[in-house]
Amino acid sequence: MKRHSILFLLAAFLLPLFFACSSDDEVNESLIGKWERVKSPPEDWDEDFMNFSADSSYISTVVRDGKREVRQGVFRTEMTTRTGEITEYFLCLKPSDKGGYPYIYSYKISDGGRKLTLDLIDPLPFFPVVIVYKRVN
Repeated sequence: MKRHSILFLLAAFLLPLFFACSSDDEVNESLIGKWERVKSPPEDWDEDFMNFSADSSYISTVVRDGKREVRQGVFRTEMTTRTGEITEYFLCLKPSDKGGYPYIYSYKISDGGRKLTLDLIDPLPFFPVVIVYKRVN
């Protein structure tokens, strides 16, 4: 009886840790793929397409006046937790060009994994910058 109680308590403590650690991978996996910008203020905000790879690299494509510019870099995701509950996800984009400043967004994936909303946190914008992408199949 004592052994059964100890195993039960051990399982009760380890299960929440197991599920808390695996949730970041699930979010990162759902970010992987190609996204097309559908809304942002101002309308000429840079990245028209974002492509996140499983190796934590990204490629962004900007199309202006018939010209296409491709940028690349690396990304990472993080999450904040309060008492074991996930409160917010963060995305850090680091361009590969020299002097490229990292951009940090809070992000949310919704609509069954088809909508990505980025909210710029750093560098601190002069006006709210919320960019919405839709998943491209």
